[in-house]
Amino acid sequence: MTIELMQLEEVQHLDMKVQALMKTRANLLAQTDQAQQRVETQAKALDARKTELRSVTVERMEKESEYNAEGEKIRRWEHRLLEIKTNREYQALLREIDMSKRANEHLETDVLELMGRLEGLERDVHVAEELLRKLETERDAARKTAEEHVSTLEDQARSLDEKRADLVSKIPEPLLRRYETIRDRRGGIALVATVDGRCHGCNIQLPPQLFVRLQVRDTVESCPACNRILFFRPQDAATPQQQIET
Repeated sequence: MTIELMQLEEVQHLDMKVQALMKTRANLLAQTDQAQQRVETQAKALDARKTELRSVTVERMEKESEYNAEGEKIRRWEHRLLEIKTNREYQALLREIDMSKRANEHLETDVLELMGRLEGLERDVHVAEELLRKLETERDAARKTAEEHVSTLEDQARSLDEKRADLVSKIPEPLLRRYETIRDRRGGIALVATVDGRCHGCNIQLPPQLFVRLQVRDTVESCPACNRILFFRPQDAATPQQQIET
């Protein structure tokens, strides 16, 4: 294994660490965003319930006003019955009173139904308010956690980037470009060890001649299948790359 490949392996190790840090950072920020979205969704649901409550309240008040007005009209008509002289007028007014009473019975039923709906809506609003407060508390906790950790993660990443910059300055530019290209195409893993004569990136059996070259020559070789840069370590000692799932 050449010195350049050893340096490149360390660069990849640093890249993997930075990638893990940035993934953790992204997850923290995503959790904060999700918590905020849940708050906004619940706030909209609460507003919708409150709007419905106001609408039903107005409707109940209108029905009650109509019911009271109809009742007052019935009482006036019933009082007027005492003043009517002819049977014809008396019977006509009785019919009007009967029709008004039946209409008022319907109004009373409507009012009672609306009162039942209001009770249910008031409970819904109370539950929705409690849930909103809970979600706001969870969002605030997520924000606090993110604020506490994101800055630290970014500082750690910057420190690793500085180490990386020092290492890449010692690696030939063509090899570094090759590493970066493969890394972009292969999920962040461009340099892999050989394990039992196989590429640890894609697990194919390497041609015998290639495996021999890796053991005896200080050359840069690639896997013929996945194109990752290969290196041989005697006895296939464990490396950070051997922990990576393909």
